[in-house]
Amino acid sequence: MRAATEGAHGSGALRAEELRPLLERHLALLRAHVRDQAGPSLLVREPLSDIVQSVALEVLRDAEHESFADESAFRRWVWRVATNKILEKHRRWSAAKRAAHREVELAHESVVDARATPDQHAQRAEELRALAAALEQLDDELREVLLLRRVFDVPPALVAAELGIAESTVRWRTAQALAKLASRLGAKHGAAG
Repeated sequence: MRAATEGAHGSGALRAEELRPLLERHLALLRAHVRDQAGPSLLVREPLSDIVQSVALEVLRDAEHESFADESAFRRWVWRVATNKILEKHRRWSAAKRAAHREVELAHESVVDARATPDQHAQRAEELRALAAALEQLDDELREVLLLRRVFDVPPALVAAELGIAESTVRWRTAQALAKLASRLGAKHGAAG
């Protein structure tokens, strides 16, 4: 494998003509990796083939400046490039929706029922305002994890990688945020009812 990773020039960097066959051998696994890591919320916005193509182009562009001990090291690097690309795309799609009140507005637009009465619309709007207020009261760490996990459907492993925390911390913060939301929303409904 040494000859395949060092190339004919012996510099330790792959040449372009060596990269393509190596990448092609890993393309099916790359597709599966991207599909598993991207999550449904991203795949609804961007086709899987577009994300894989973007990763492949970046790999071909940047791999000549890297060196790999073996094919396994190359594959790990490609997976890292793919994970970074997925995180970049999640960030790009979520950048326009950072504020919790914006998320609630989008949710409101998607749940409007043309058959609902004006009273039902008013009640739904009040519930969404209460949700926005409860989200705003959460600590930034809890709110960020909750939005990434439950609104943008980012897989726990990617949330952990993005925030530099353990997956168990992602699960704990999600549970804490949901419990606090339930408590705050339950208290408001209990006081009103």
